[in-house]
This record gives sequence, C-alpha cells and structure tokens, in this order.
Amino acid sequence: VEKSWLGQAPSSESLRPLPAITPQRIRAVHYDAHESDEVEIYTSLPPTISLRDEYLMSIVCDLLASGPFALLYQRLRTELGAVYNIRVSLTSPPEPIIICYANTQRGNMQLVEDEYRLAVGKIVAGEYSDELFDSVINQYRKQLIREKEHASLHGCLSNLEDIWLSGDTETINPFQIINEANRDSLAQVTTQYLLDK
Repeated sequence: VEKSWLGQAPSSESLRPLPAITPQRIRAVHYDAHESDEVEIYTSLPPTISLRDEYLMSIVCDLLASGPFALLYQRLRTELGAVYNIRVSLTSPPEPIIICYANTQRGNMQLVEDEYRLAVGKIVAGEYSDELFDSVINQYRKQLIREKEHASLHGCLSNLEDIWLSGDTETINPFQIINEANRDSLAQVTTQYLLDK
C-alpha cells in the first residue's frame, strides 16, 4: 500500500495506510513526505585496474559500510543518527566505479561527504578495529567456501576453479588474495584509488 502526500508528516491522519488484501509477507506501507536527501559520491577507477586491486577495493567498500560496525555506518547511523541507510559498492568492469549512497535527513549532505573522506583516511591510517577487519575478511572467506560447496554439489568444482584461476589478463585466486589481505595492502589500494579523489 503506498500513499504519497507532499509536505504531510507520516503522523497525519490522511497518511494512515488503507487495509490491503495481500499476503502478510509482501505487505508494505511507504510514506513519502519528501523530507530526506539522497547523496551519491562516485569515484571512477581506471579500466586497467588489476583483478587483485579490484578485489581489495571491494573489501575496502565493506570496511566503509557493510554493517553496524563499518566505519561510515557506525559514525553516521549509530552515533549521529544522520542517515537512514548507507552503502558503498563497486560496480563491475569495463567501467568500475565506487558508489557511496546515503539516504539522509534534510541538510546532512555535506556531513556525509566529510565523513566519507574521514573514513577513507582512517583506512589509509589503519585506524579501525581488528573486529571489523576480521568480520569483513571472514565474510569473504565464507562466501568463497559456499561457492565451492555449491559447485561441488553440482559436480562442477573443477570448472569453478578454472574460472577462479584464469582471467583475460592475469591469474587470480580469490582465496590467496583473502589470505594475503592485510591493513597495509588495503591502505595501499585506498591511497591509490580513493585518497583525495
């Protein structure tokens, strides 16, 4: 059920949701009072970025905003309550772009930009908790293990490993990248692709 009224607060009598005859699991009520701003910060990466650096940059994106303990989420959502949601993602080649998206309260756009720059600086300086680093790395490791299990169940594990170990331009093994990832390597790629961009 969706009702949209310009300039009326959700507590307004006219915005009460109408009953809907739908299964409970897909029922939703959406209020659009036009009281929030959307912020998107784009950083283009070179098309020639190596697969290793691209993989490391996806880890950096998760350090920034993958969950409650991520740098931007913790600062902007938990501490300041300035955003409704925030995410940082890396698009696929041929034009890889890092996009920081936030839905924020009216007037907080500059705050999001400033905190984004500060969080990038923290990754370069290694000023984030071991718990955050370990949780992000472990999520990647679990995802790779799930992919191997799924491929093994379908009898195509060798095909998956061939895909992992071959690329158009270089050999890449995601497990090796994850195992070798550390604060220094993440700081290096962050400095190269995000700092002062």
